[in-house]
Amino acid sequence: MQDHLKKPAVPTTKTTMYSILLYQNMVCPHEADFVRALSARADVRMTWVVDTEVLPHRVRMGISRPDCGSAEVIVTTDEARVRRIVQASDPLAIHIMQGPRGGICSRAAWRQILADRRRVGLYSEPGDPRGFKGFLRRWLYTVERLQWGRRLQFVLATGQLGIDYYARCGYPSRLLFPFCYVTSPADHHHPERQNPGGGSFRVAYCGQLVQRKNVDKLLRALAQLQGRDWRCAIVGDGPLRTPLQQLAETLGIADRLDWRGILPNAEAQNLMRASDVLVLPSAFDGWGAVVNEALSVGTPAVCSQACGAADLLRESWRGCAVTTGSVPALTAELGRRMAAGRVTQDLRVRIVRWARARIAGEPVAQYFVSLMDHVYNGGTLLAAPWQMTDNA
Repeated sequence: MQDHLKKPAVPTTKTTMYSILLYQNMVCPHEADFVRALSARADVRMTWVVDTEVLPHRVRMGISRPDCGSAEVIVTTDEARVRRIVQASDPLAIHIMQGPRGGICSRAAWRQILADRRRVGLYSEPGDPRGFKGFLRRWLYTVERLQWGRRLQFVLATGQLGIDYYARCGYPSRLLFPFCYVTSPADHHHPERQNPGGGSFRVAYCGQLVQRKNVDKLLRALAQLQGRDWRCAIVGDGPLRTPLQQLAETLGIADRLDWRGILPNAEAQNLMRASDVLVLPSAFDGWGAVVNEALSVGTPAVCSQACGAADLLRESWRGCAVTTGSVPALTAELGRRMAAGRVTQDLRVRIVRWARARIAGEPVAQYFVSLMDHVYNGGTLLAAPWQMTDNA
């Protein structure tokens, strides 16, 4: 039998202490609160191995290195050093990868992990399934599953989109577990002190101005609602900014749009906090962490069904997911929310409390530890907190 078809030599000794090594291309702000919460636990030793602190295009977006708590953060592109980190780790350590096509340190660690037959799992978004490139991408993921899929003990897939995608690539359901991104909590947020009162209904979009984000669909939907009193803030930049501004002129809504460009995260949070709905109409987003950010400040979100973060909007009081690419569906949902009026103080408080209880670092870290205990020790797996439907 070929080596890559052998079952992984997974130690079966039970342990209540977990050494976790996460390999990624950067210190990602969409995982920092989760890492920080893990590192604060007495039963976890957390190490984050990355190529760089912040990728250059993220720096241009105003993103800086987040607080990682007491986690050990190792920044290196030295493949020999990464191999030594793997070799020096506890034999029962759990290594979590982006996959063999991740960053430099992730690829180097992957080869050593396979050679040493270590405990290992994936943490990954689904591949973009659109078009011919999407077909080739799924073929590649399937080939990779055939090559080394049996070495994995788990796949942390972002959203139901991720679960479905990896299932289509042939990964058995026993390996697939729902996961999410975790954004840092908003600073100094007191929803109980907010009362937006009257004024225009506020719509916000935060993200790149690129084709995949379908911002043109948002503009066309808003153009169908010119009889309503609304304003829309567009935060972000990209190659489609000028064409989108021209489209707004053509649609007759240019005077209701505020093009804010790239904002520091604190300013973007304040803008979302003052908004009545955050819209993410993407043709595809493996997750869409801006939805987390909106909920964390008490603002409902509307996204497309092609966003992994649609998992966070299963109850309508937090928002909803609409048919991807459908201007009528987006128009109808925004019209319904505008008719209902501005977000109330009570709803903001409810959404913030839900976010703190379900998608903050601590509850997700607790779910993750139960998942590791389930995989390696046969323990009871907690429900993914963001999938629970009782009122928070």
